[in-house]
Amino acid sequence: MTRFPGQRSGFTLLEMIMTIVIMGIFLSVGGKMTAGAYNSYIANMYLTPLPSKAKAGMELMVRELRSATATSVSQPTGGGSLQFTNDQGTTVLINQNGTPVTTVFRNSVALLENVQQSSLQFTWDNTRNFATIRFTLQVVMSGLGGTVTVPFRTGVYVRN
Repeated sequence: MTRFPGQRSGFTLLEMIMTIVIMGIFLSVGGKMTAGAYNSYIANMYLTPLPSKAKAGMELMVRELRSATATSVSQPTGGGSLQFTNDQGTTVLINQNGTPVTTVFRNSVALLENVQQSSLQFTWDNTRNFATIRFTLQVVMSGLGGTVTVPFRTGVYVRN
């Protein structure tokens, strides 16, 4: 800014406009970075409890299967359900109901929610008394407009 004798000090209109334009550019870049960080936080908030929920449901199914007698294990409706008698003589049915996202039940009591439809699978090997359990959790992340699927799998040896 050039100052002549007798002029007041201040900013020209051009300087003010340039300052506003530069600040606008910085604020838009900063806003996009902040929005990305916020979206990551929201996604993490939805995904963090998934492994612990799935692990708890899986451990309940595994514990039940380990207490089953090998001769009592059957699949009444194909690969999506498993029925057996545990060591206390109780018949246990683990199955999946609902569309498109379902719940896994143990004798009508919910074990896992948000399980992808038709993803609960059991395979039973009579020769080894070995059961494999597979399922996929599906989480709808509201606010981010997407769904995330997380697969889980384990194997269990059933006692003789």
